[in-house]
This record gives sequence, structure tokens and C-alpha cells, in this order.
Amino acid sequence: MKLFIIGNVFDKGHELATSYWDFRTYLENLYPDFLYAFEEHYYIYPRMDENAMKKILWDELETNLANIDEDVTSTESQSLISAMLHNHDT
Repeated sequence: MKLFIIGNVFDKGHELATSYWDFRTYLENLYPDFLYAFEEHYYIYPRMDENAMKKILWDELETNLANIDEDVTSTESQSLISAMLHNHDT
């Protein structure tokens, strides 16, 4: 069987939790140190009001993606992967 997904909002049409905010909530629950370090690096502060954070995430997402610091992202990602593997083994 082949599955072809054409168009946008397939995930929302099937009520899947796939927004950045859903992913952020997942990280906040399991890897808060990683999340806060990432957001602080891109000027999104964990202590901000939730609506202000959502506005910054939406308004600045493309700019932030265009200006990703690959060295920092790589280092932080390795830390997250190590933490995930450690948590999986315990």
C-alpha cells in the first residue's frame, strides 16, 4: 500500500499534535534545560507570558531559522541526544 499526502494541514485535519507549540510542550516536559537554552539563544525567554512567546515564535520563526547558529545547534542537539539515550537506558 502507498500513502500519498497532498496539500497542507493533513496533520490538523487528523487532529495530530504537530505544531511547534506541541513540540515545545513535549520538550518542556522531558528536556526543559535543553528547551530553555535553545530559546534563550534565540531570544525566546521561558519566563515570558505564553501569548508573547507564541507571537515571537510565529513572527520570528523564519528569521530565526535563517540565522541558526549551526555550532550551537549541533552542540545542544548532541546534549539532547545523550540525555534521551541515557533516559531510555534507565
